[in-house]
Amino acid sequence: MTDFRMLRRALIAGITVPALALTACSMEEISGAVSTDTANGADAGSGDDGEGDSSDGGSSGSDLLDFDDDDSVSIEDIDLTGAPEDFDPTQLGRELSLGQSAYVVTQRPAEDSGDGDNSAAASPKQYWKVTAQELTDLDSDHIEVGAHAGEVEKFVCITYELEFLGLDDSSESAGTADEEDQDLQPPELRAVDEDGNPANVVEGAVPEDCDIDQSDLLPEAIDDLEEEVLYQGAVLSYQTNDGAGVTPTGLEFQFDVDLDEDEAENADGIYWY
Repeated sequence: MTDFRMLRRALIAGITVPALALTACSMEEISGAVSTDTANGADAGSGDDGEGDSSDGGSSGSDLLDFDDDDSVSIEDIDLTGAPEDFDPTQLGRELSLGQSAYVVTQRPAEDSGDGDNSAAASPKQYWKVTAQELTDLDSDHIEVGAHAGEVEKFVCITYELEFLGLDDSSESAGTADEEDQDLQPPELRAVDEDGNPANVVEGAVPEDCDIDQSDLLPEAIDDLEEEVLYQGAVLSYQTNDGAGVTPTGLEFQFDVDLDEDEAENADGIYWY
């Protein structure tokens, strides 16, 4: 694994352009600030008052971020018809501690080629339990980045677990999707800082760079998923020597299911710190 890692020349996003471009989005694009007060707990469901029951997948006190945008999307705006029994989605905008779990839904969007011949229907909704685990520092020579190696102070791995909870089994989706439309759509997570700003990214990184064993990764097909198995994943980021860009302190998951472009822009993420 080490030989593969050193032979593959990862491209660090932003290294070859001015330092400010290391930030994936500008400060003007950030619609609010992330609360830094977090309570410890095991899981985080939505709950009626922002607090769930930790015994059944609820939160024991995680904060909701304070966004003032009246157009902000809530979990109630997302159709969860066909969700597994007792599925308790985590409210958008919730901040969790590392080690807590969020309950989320994903879906591969429909694709319209314009001529109808190569269009693809949206996949059935897929339900997941996501648990961000820890941040681990790696030496700057852990990955070969060529001439820009001297600009990296350290790499940062943020590991997480995924548990597949089921597919949308409602009458609306059952039997309507072709086999090729049931692609696996795992939750996509990105590294962020304490204010929710997207952090530095290592383009082309794979979980094995963070010492995740290949046998622990998600399979490529839904049919190959096993029940009650915790699959492993990781996001690789980095810190620069001069402090340029955005150093990661946590992870973010963003919903985009059943949302148009404008709604997706106003949908708060779920954060782990």
